[in-house]
Amino acid sequence: MSAALPAATLAKPAAAQGLEARTAAKRRWVTVGVLSVLQAVENSEGGLINSLFPVIRADLGLTLGALGVLTSVGKFARMLMGPLWAMLGDRFGRKLILVATALWGVWMILAGFAQSYEQLLVLYAIGVLGTVAGEPISNGLVSDLFKPNERGKVYGSMRSITGFASIIATPLIGQLAGVPDNQGWRIGMFIMGGIGVVAGTLTWWFAEDPRKAGGVATAETADEPASIAGKEEGFKFAHVPRLMAIPTVALLAIQLVFITSLVLFAFQVVFLTDVRHYTTQEATIVTSVFFVGFTISSF
Repeated sequence: MSAALPAATLAKPAAAQGLEARTAAKRRWVTVGVLSVLQAVENSEGGLINSLFPVIRADLGLTLGALGVLTSVGKFARMLMGPLWAMLGDRFGRKLILVATALWGVWMILAGFAQSYEQLLVLYAIGVLGTVAGEPISNGLVSDLFKPNERGKVYGSMRSITGFASIIATPLIGQLAGVPDNQGWRIGMFIMGGIGVVAGTLTWWFAEDPRKAGGVATAETADEPASIAGKEEGFKFAHVPRLMAIPTVALLAIQLVFITSLVLFAFQVVFLTDVRHYTTQEATIVTSVFFVGFTISSF
């Protein structure tokens, strides 16, 4: 009887460890799902402007140049605020910043009430300043939650989830063009802002961050065992030269200049409506077919 006790004692911790590992893996993937929702919301808000611009143009009396300005606002916001939001996440806690920027979607709701181009531009610009935080902070979270040999699968999964969301959302958004008096785009703004608020709530409830404010690891991360969990990490602009010294990163920075999809996505629906004479609803369906190929390539 006494000889059996040590074996039983050893078996229980092993089973408990297995259960704990499975639970931890499940929590990590739940976090990935929540982060994917945040990125899908971020992409949909910019996609709404592109998809429903023919309606916005008719309602507010805009020129095609307004689409270029509204699109560039989102790109500049990502370029300028992305690193700053990431630094704030290191300073005050990434989960807190993600929740705050998701709730920032209230500004998108306000943009739906705009009565002029100037009002739309200001409110939309304020809105995208917050919503661009999702991607840079998500990248840091994934790096802490998954080992290097797992991250490619995770990033690909996130891109596929957001891609499928675009495939579904784009034609649905396009149907708002059928709302009388060109008011469908306002409904779209209300919906996107509301989804952003819901995404912020989901982040608060379900997302996990092994680091607290200040970038200090309070739990084991993918790169740090529990024995040294406490090492402080955070982005600093002094890190940029070291990053650019990595050939792959430098090549990616140059490659971005030549990515034609940055322009194609912005003007594709307008091209299809103005030049090919599709309705806005039809143009968004054609665009979603394009996204199918884009998403398949993410696997």
